[in-house]
Amino acid sequence: RYQALLDAKLKVDHALTACFNWALGWLVGSRPFAERVKLLNLADILLLVSKVHAHEIMVDGLVNGDPHPGNIMLLQDGRI
Repeated sequence: RYQALLDAKLKVDHALTACFNWALGWLVGSRPFAERVKLLNLADILLLVSKVHAHEIMVDGLVNGDPHPGNIMLLQDGRI
């Protein structure tokens, strides 16, 4: 539901950007079009991080002594 709202806002932003680029873009420089925002599924991310930490402890016998969000990298394509 929130993604649909973001998509509608993006359509309006694209229309306004197109109008600006058509009217004033040639004079002051055109503006780039915004990209679609993809929402994160936090439940899936937390489940994956929990499974990784459980595997570290139960299978590998290692413990991450510094498990904070700064040690988790979320890539542009959605991989962790």
